[in-house]
Amino acid sequence: MVSGLAVLTAAPALGIVLAALGAGAAWWAYAHVRRYSVRARGSLPVAMHPKVSGLRVTERIQTGITLDQEGDYQVSRNAMRGTIEATLTYNRRDGQRIQRYRNQRGRRPRDDVRYSAGALVPQVRPGPGELKTDLVIPTEEAASEILELAEDYAPAARRKTITRDYSLPFPRDLSVGPLWVTPSIAPASEKHVLELEIQWPDPGWKKEYKLEVDVVESLKLRVPFGWGKIEVVNHGMVTIAPVGSGDEGQPRQEITWTHLVPNRSEAETRRMTLTVQFGDQILAQDSVSGSLEVTMKGALSGIYGLQMYGALGEPRGGTAKAGVKTRVTTEFSLSLANITYQSVRVFPDRVTTDGVHGEDVIEGPAIPGDETIIELTNMLSDQEFYVKRIAENPPRSGGRANVMHRSWDIAGRHYDGVYPVDFHMVVSGEEVHEGDVRPISGHTRVQISVQGTYVDDEMHKIVEDVWVGLREATRAILGGRR
Repeated sequence: MVSGLAVLTAAPALGIVLAALGAGAAWWAYAHVRRYSVRARGSLPVAMHPKVSGLRVTERIQTGITLDQEGDYQVSRNAMRGTIEATLTYNRRDGQRIQRYRNQRGRRPRDDVRYSAGALVPQVRPGPGELKTDLVIPTEEAASEILELAEDYAPAARRKTITRDYSLPFPRDLSVGPLWVTPSIAPASEKHVLELEIQWPDPGWKKEYKLEVDVVESLKLRVPFGWGKIEVVNHGMVTIAPVGSGDEGQPRQEITWTHLVPNRSEAETRRMTLTVQFGDQILAQDSVSGSLEVTMKGALSGIYGLQMYGALGEPRGGTAKAGVKTRVTTEFSLSLANITYQSVRVFPDRVTTDGVHGEDVIEGPAIPGDETIIELTNMLSDQEFYVKRIAENPPRSGGRANVMHRSWDIAGRHYDGVYPVDFHMVVSGEEVHEGDVRPISGHTRVQISVQGTYVDDEMHKIVEDVWVGLREATRAILGGRR
């Protein structure tokens, strides 16, 4: 009984002691954590919020194009390289902010103070290129240069450029290269006009991944002096200068175009054709060479923008939109030995054809109405003529009250094997009415012309044969009278 009372008497005192010890331990832990937190905060970089501008993503591709004398077209290419770039502008208030930070923490002049403006992060969608590199760009640096802005003698602002280089393999779907350069001799030019076609082929990707030509920065074309004086060029002004001898030892001259912007039609067809007319003939055994620099919209890596995040991880608003471009540099050497010269034949040629072949107008007592047009188009279909266009002109009255003039245009194409021949038919005539909507008689005339590209005598004759067949079939429909 006595011992129990002693324990009860001692318990409150023990509790007080234990409570005091617990409070002391808690205070010690709090003070330790606080000292650690203060020390940790003192070692953190100063959070800065500079102005962000000049956001650019530039990917670079180098290719080489050769067309040898056997007609073998080859495209070589290197791995793609890219650069991410941004400009951060700090002003006097940023320098004063670092100065206050040093003063509040009692830092000595020789003590290192660092700052952070956050991080620049690319916005990426899965693209044709396999981008595997971590491209987050932190901006933590020593604050000495920014601290100088707080001084009265310092400039009002200081710009710092941050960059990150990366590389990625060439997409397998674009093995032929992003640009093609192909030469040809313009048809019907008597071999005086060279055509150089720049193409950016469509690899079949989604629209957001396709590279579109923004501007041809420079095209340099080296040609033999033996082709004569350069008389006419398209696509604006050029500069011309001698450049020494080519691989064949011939003296050469260099034609340079700069800043060529594709028009709407060229952008839609993804090709641009440059032509040069020379005073003398282009020789098939010669070759041309040169270089091409093109800026294209988009990036094969899938990067479509850049986002700046603050030092505390929050996305920053009001940042300028990034410019995303791909620069393609190409060296080319193109032989003309395997280039086929083409010309265009228009038939009938009233200047050179004889009286029989010059009969390009067929006449007959058919009524020039819908039924005749249907018969003509059915005949064209049966003979495998592809009709592209049928257009009726507005009817008009004639010299007599009961006569109505009508006319149509019919145009299309016929293929003889793989050779295309275009045709054009002008159907016109008069309808005679006697008080009824439907005509009682009429007279129809059909004028036919055809044209096709040829490279030899066989193809030259095909153009004429197509016209003869079309004339005889039309004559049968119109009643056999011219």
